[in-house]
Amino acid sequence: MEENKDIGESLHDYISQMLMACQTFSPKPSEYAIFYHPDGTRDEWFILIFFPDAMQLNEAIKNGVCYQIHQYIWNNLNQMDEFENLNKTIFFEAGIFPKEEKQIDKLYLGVLKKFTIMKNERNFKNPKICSLCCHSFAGHQMIGFPDEKTGVALEGWVTCPEKHCNCFRTYNLEITENQGNK
Repeated sequence: MEENKDIGESLHDYISQMLMACQTFSPKPSEYAIFYHPDGTRDEWFILIFFPDAMQLNEAIKNGVCYQIHQYIWNNLNQMDEFENLNKTIFFEAGIFPKEEKQIDKLYLGVLKKFTIMKNERNFKNPKICSLCCHSFAGHQMIGFPDEKTGVALEGWVTCPEKHCNCFRTYNLEITENQGNK
């Protein structure tokens, strides 16, 4: 149990520093929250990054700010010994962290619901409806930065084209050489 307390404190320190480094982004995140899965195992940590309102969150998703923050956190945590094997999920939220216990519980339950949905859908092929936003999945857009070698965006983010939808996912692709029939 003490080990998880140390992990939580270290995560807070790291995310706090990251938030300071993101002050040049536009729009910029305003606050964060970290909690572990309440199932008693404490083996899944959730990092919530807040933007002041839904419009700023939408802009940050569409222009790549959320993706840059996600990649920065993900890649750097994976390179640090104390976080190397840490199971973590990063979500972006609009508004401020709630003050009342009921609202905090509602936020946490919403995050756990999204996490469960995403975890359960990993084996689905060709979904018709996005499980996060309930819009047509076919309309979702894959956005990314082209790889220097291939010219193809091998990683990036998926977002819903609906005007005020804040659906956000990341992707990464692996290109394999087609050997063909010889």
